Order: sequence, then C-alpha cells, then structure tokens
Amino acid sequence: MVGPQLLHYGIAAVMAAAGALLALYNFFVRLRRDRLVADTPPVRIRSAAQGYVKVSGRAAAAGASPARAPLSARPCVWWDYEIARLERDRQRSQWHTIESGASVELFALIDAEAQCLVGPVRAEITPTTRSVWYGTEPRPLGPPPSSNPLWRAGDWRYTERLLSAGDHLCVMGELRSHSELGDVNAATAAKLHEWKQDQQALLARFDVNHDGKLDAAEWEAARLAAARASQSQTL
Repeated sequence: MVGPQLLHYGIAAVMAAAGALLALYNFFVRLRRDRLVADTPPVRIRSAAQGYVKVSGRAAAAGASPARAPLSARPCVWWDYEIARLERDRQRSQWHTIESGASVELFALIDAEAQCLVGPVRAEITPTTRSVWYGTEPRPLGPPPSSNPLWRAGDWRYTERLLSAGDHLCVMGELRSHSELGDVNAATAAKLHEWKQDQQALLARFDVNHDGKLDAAEWEAARLAAARASQSQTL
C-alpha cells in the first residue's frame, strides 16, 4: 500500500518530468524557427516576388496615427495583453487569467525603397517591449512604473507586449499584392453584416452585460472579432 506522502512525491515527479519534456519541446521548436529565419535570405520589398519571403525594415502605423495599447495607452503598431488575478487556497497560490486580447490591425513595414502591410493574425510575434506590473484593481490605474519595484503590491497582474513605430523588424510570410488581399475594412464590414443577420447569436456572443443590446465597448469587441475572422479567412 502506497502512503499519501509517497503518492504526493510521485505526482510531483510526474509533473516535473512533464514540465521538462514541454520545455525541451519548446526549445527545439524555437531552434527550428531560428534556423529557418537564419537560412532564409532577405529580399527588398520592391523587388520581392509574391510568395514566401523574408523582409526587414522599420515598423510604422498603417493609418494616420498609431494604435494605443489597451492597458497603458502607449502608442504602438501591435499589442497584446493579459490581466491575471492571484487566487489563494489553503495549500498554494496561483495566477488565473481573467482577460486577454491581441491586436488585429494591419501595420506597415518600411525599408529604404518601399513598404508593405503586415497582418498580425495567427503570426508568431516576438515583441520589442514587454511590461509586467501589479495593482489592486481589475484594470491598471496607469502605465507601468519606469522601474521594477522591490516588492509587489496587489493581487492583479498586468502583462503587455508591444511593437512600437520605428522598431526594426524582420518578417517572414506570404507576400501578396494589395489587389489580391482586397480591402481589409470592407472585409470586416462584410463579416459584421453577415453576423448581424443572426441578431440572437450576435447578442449571445458579445452582449456581456446581457441588456439586450450592444454598447460601444461590446460593438468594438465585435468589430475586432470580425476583423480577426476576415483576416484569418484571407490568410
């Protein structure tokens, strides 16, 4: 008969082994990706043939002004974020993700001769800025502190990853002409029109406060989801 303490150690050993295997798998995935990036020759945007290419340049906003990160309001061309809460029980404490999201807006990549648009949906992105800070409210009261404090205050953790205008980026993916991709805004509008044909399903998906209508924040969530869905379809 196996004692409770021995069983506890056995479970811990299995979990540690699983964690080690996952870390090893992720290491080989990153190694394969890095070798693929290193072995693919870069091309100029102007002279690049349509197809799978590697280009580099400076990031820029696709529109008149850059986007704003949802937690810190910092200007950027791409963002993703996570809000987590520390939950405690008698034996341990752990973080649980309460809210998360990622930008779906196109941004520009500019080299010395030309520019192209980059679609971030389903892309593997290495951010140039990553910030983690803590607070006592479900959403942060301001941007991250300029320096990491010696102690953590609050049971809420905010994580934000950014690509900023002017950052030097290397991008690999399928290069297509604008005429082939079509108008992103028109595709988003078409997807929203399609969803509005079934009002009940639309409300069930985006009416967070269940008041029978979509307010500004809920409609913005629907628009972002439609942009993400239309870009996924195109890609």
